[in-house]
Amino acid sequence: MERIDVIEGTLAKAYGTLGGYIAARRAVVDAVRSHAPGFIFTIALPPAVAVAARVSIAHLKIALRERAQQRAAVVATKASLQRAGIPVLATETHVVPVKRIDPAARRQL
Repeated sequence: MERIDVIEGTLAKAYGTLGGYIAARRAVVDAVRSHAPGFIFTIALPPAVAVAARVSIAHLKIALRERAQQRAAVVATKASLQRAGIPVLATETHVVPVKRIDPAARRQL
């Protein structure tokens, strides 16, 4: 952790709430809060959303079935894209990066 300057994440999608977070030194957080347009006046989550995010995170830390289903969905998505001839880059995470192909070059394939 001593080499990591900023940790950022989302509370949307997988957690079923909204918003996001950053964790960093106070000066970095203050700089983001002051200069990033998406954070100005919108940095505090409503209490109900904060509680919902906390409960969702606690649940998903131990929810083996949901985690297995999510991993299976990623595998299926990658396989489906590859069958369609869409190049998928290798990754160890749930993110499915797709390589962009120039449309003109695609017609020649």
